[in-house]
Amino acid sequence: MARTRYVRKLKELRQNVVDMGAATLQSVDYVIASLETSDSALAERAIVNDDVIDNFDREIESQCMSLLALEQPMAKDLRLIATSLKMITDLERIGDSLSI
Repeated sequence: MARTRYVRKLKELRQNVVDMGAATLQSVDYVIASLETSDSALAERAIVNDDVIDNFDREIESQCMSLLALEQPMAKDLRLIATSLKMITDLERIGDSLSI
């Protein structure tokens, strides 16, 4: 039972990182379209979307810390968690730079 929960948590972590990447990509698309069309509403969407990205950052970081502390992952799972932590930092910075 515990292993099933652990595998589910890892899947949720992966999906949240993918979703955060998609939200960041959406912000990039908003900014590019805003620049091409001089549409300030699209720029505003990128700014609002930064809150979504920030929420993903906090949630994923919490998930990673919980997995590290409670599950003591080894090898492949540890690499997934460590890589996720690095990725969310970069994605969050991209989101911040788009909302300036």
